[in-house]
Amino acid sequence: MRRSPFPLILGAFCLGLVTLSAANPPTWRLSFPELPPPPVGPLELSTPAAMTPVGDTPPMEPYAGEGIPGWVWWTITILVAVVVLVLVVRIAARIIRALRAETIIDAPKVDSLANGRGISVATLTDEELDDAVTRSLRRLDAAAHPGDAIVEAWLALEESAADKGIDRDPASTPTEFTLEVLDRTAAPPEAVRRLLHLYHEARFSHRVITVADVAVARESLLAIAGVLVGSEGR
Repeated sequence: MRRSPFPLILGAFCLGLVTLSAANPPTWRLSFPELPPPPVGPLELSTPAAMTPVGDTPPMEPYAGEGIPGWVWWTITILVAVVVLVLVVRIAARIIRALRAETIIDAPKVDSLANGRGISVATLTDEELDDAVTRSLRRLDAAAHPGDAIVEAWLALEESAADKGIDRDPASTPTEFTLEVLDRTAAPPEAVRRLLHLYHEARFSHRVITVADVAVARESLLAIAGVLVGSEGR
């Protein structure tokens, strides 16, 4: 947590006030009242020694300051210089952060998918989609846990879309890109989104993925493959 320089500024200001007050003290004068003569009683005593009447006490001269020592001026100068330096550094740091943030905002987004060179204008052929479904089913059956099986099945589709060198929008995530590619094929949209929903639950939710979920994912992939078989028979 960064500390504010304002306590340092306030301390330097108070030190300056104390120093100036010590160098220019107020003028004051000390005087004593005139004392009355001692009373004389009826008894006669031996002749006392002559007493000198007490007159007015001369006033005290005001204190003449010797000026501000040189080390005080050096201390104040150093403190002011430190405060100014801290302020300059803080302002410069804010300007640099603002420039960096602007550069990051203007920079194109890049993710892990290869060949992301533009907006997707092509799609997978039926043969390529069939290969992607085959790869996905193989990953689904090879995983040891149900959650891992569904994640691997969807990632296999993402890899198939990336391996074909289809251009895409750099702002799209791998999942968005894959969904866009599949929407351009003959794959049934409901089967694709059912598989995508299972992938989100397996990867991002706290729900326990079961064998029944794996069976639903397999049915979704087989539905895509069935559409491809039907299109070949026509």
